[in-house]
Amino acid sequence: MNISNFFIYSIPFFIVVIIHLYTCDTDREILRNRTKLLLMPLLMLTVILCAVVEFHSFYFRLILLLSALFFGWIGDIFLLGSNPSKTNFVKGVVFFLIGHILYLIIIFHMYDFSYVTITPTIIICLLYLVGIFLVLSKANLPKGILGKLIAIYAVILCISSCVSLVTLTSYFAISPQIQLHIESFIIIKIVILFFGGLLFAISDSVLCFITFNKRFKHSDTIVMLTYILAQFLLALGICIW
Repeated sequence: MNISNFFIYSIPFFIVVIIHLYTCDTDREILRNRTKLLLMPLLMLTVILCAVVEFHSFYFRLILLLSALFFGWIGDIFLLGSNPSKTNFVKGVVFFLIGHILYLIIIFHMYDFSYVTITPTIIICLLYLVGIFLVLSKANLPKGILGKLIAIYAVILCISSCVSLVTLTSYFAISPQIQLHIESFIIIKIVILFFGGLLFAISDSVLCFITFNKRFKHSDTIVMLTYILAQFLLALGICIW
């Protein structure tokens, strides 16, 4: 499908995004909460419009995408407010975890791994593991089940961007003759999904830091901006695949 059409269908979503980001660093908590609750449903509406208008049917990946966005919306509900309770935080993490597992299923269903080579894969995976370890070690995570749950979530969260980067580098590493037989637009699609996964990791890293340490200036805006862009890019990349 045409990328511009996806942006057109996303106009109501972006209107609410602008209002929500405006409220993030203000004391208008009621408006902030209400607009946050509208974000994922409006992005789901964008996907539904794509399915109906562009594809005339709901493909397997679009059904999984809608499910992932739905679980993200449930996670948003549990994380409403400036200081969600520990119980709600755990519930939010669980629902986001389910959403990311669905994203992984979609990505593994779409990607062609026949060109993936061992050496870049090992190097990239090691770099991601080191990055996850450094972030978690600085996050001052709570002990017990919650800390372990966040660690598992961090690993699952990073897999999508890691797999995208591995696939991307593998495409660039293959011979020019083989590249001629690969759709040129595929690189753009993988880049979109890579940044979607990466921004999700950034958003949740900042959220984890301010939850268990302390807030800093514009921290709420950074969390929501990266989260919104992440969900949008993942939805865009999957819909145009």
